[in-house]
Amino acid sequence: MPRDALREMTRRSKSPWGLAWIVKPLSLVGATAASLTLALIVVAVIACGGGPPAAPQQIYAQAGEKMTGLASYHVAVEKRPEGETLAWEYDIVMPDRLRWTLTQGAETLDWIRIGDQVYVRPPGSPDFFVGPPPRDESDETVPEPDDLLSALTAEIDDLTSLGEEVVDGVSTHHLQGIVDERDLRLWDPLGFEIEWAVELMAGSRDLTDRVELWIGVNDSLVHRYRWEKSADEGGETTTLLFSRFDDESISIVSPSNPRPAEEFVELLARQQVQEDLGQAGPNDLQCLRQLLGDASFEELKAGMRSMTKEEFAGSYKCHVSSLAQLQYVIEGLDAEEEACLRDAVGDARFEELREGGLYLSLTDQDLQALTAC
Repeated sequence: MPRDALREMTRRSKSPWGLAWIVKPLSLVGATAASLTLALIVVAVIACGGGPPAAPQQIYAQAGEKMTGLASYHVAVEKRPEGETLAWEYDIVMPDRLRWTLTQGAETLDWIRIGDQVYVRPPGSPDFFVGPPPRDESDETVPEPDDLLSALTAEIDDLTSLGEEVVDGVSTHHLQGIVDERDLRLWDPLGFEIEWAVELMAGSRDLTDRVELWIGVNDSLVHRYRWEKSADEGGETTTLLFSRFDDESISIVSPSNPRPAEEFVELLARQQVQEDLGQAGPNDLQCLRQLLGDASFEELKAGMRSMTKEEFAGSYKCHVSSLAQLQYVIEGLDAEEEACLRDAVGDARFEELREGGLYLSLTDQDLQALTAC
């Protein structure tokens, strides 16, 4: 599972922070002396325990303000798709430090983000690697802390109160409502389709999820946040448990002596080769063995190295290599080879090849250009 996460990280769009939709309970702008006095009396009555309980939107708005004021916190995430349970954790130190840890059995995947720099420690490795720089904002692998909070405080429709409930010894307001699942994408990097696929299906299925929140009665902090997909979407639930608010012991520092990003890309490429070979049929594998020879075939099968562009072209014709492998091949081109391929297929086609996609297929012209460069 952690190894799969390395290859299945979804692309994300930045989510602008905004609370313009929140209606504040009292507006003192342009208030007369009489209305100001009345507002102060109302506040005093509520503070003393009288008056009506706070409205759900007001409770939610206060939680957004309190969460953005935190210096640090911890989040445990539990995702329950059909028949299994996945779990990962975040440590967050504002304004720009985040650690994400995914553990499955004996395997652990660690990501660290400090400012714009990302580090990754893949399963089975004792070392951190420098994360490859994103091509653009939509290619970010590890979200920024501000963006996570922005997703957490996305607009919720039909927000209602379910009363009070104790969560881990804390009295909380239990709220529920409806939210666009795209607003939650940052919190679930293992569960959302890539952005273009989500938009493609927007007209064919419901993209709203039912959410529940547990917000502290006394501290106005989010202690639990859960969303659930509809039954026809599998009914899976994802729960965020927040703790260690403003805990000074949460420390996120740069790893010492991280290995270069190029080695990380090479590691992923070798793993992709092994995955493709493992999924290929016996006739296709025999085709590739005959094409490459026994020695090269066994090296690739053992994960000793990644494919050259010539080997990829041959393995694609043998129906072995996937388009995911093509992305690593293109990533490994030097500047001269990349310029050559761009000239041969054109800028638009080059970008299609580099991005890959569900409906992309390679032509003989594509493969000839790749090997010729």
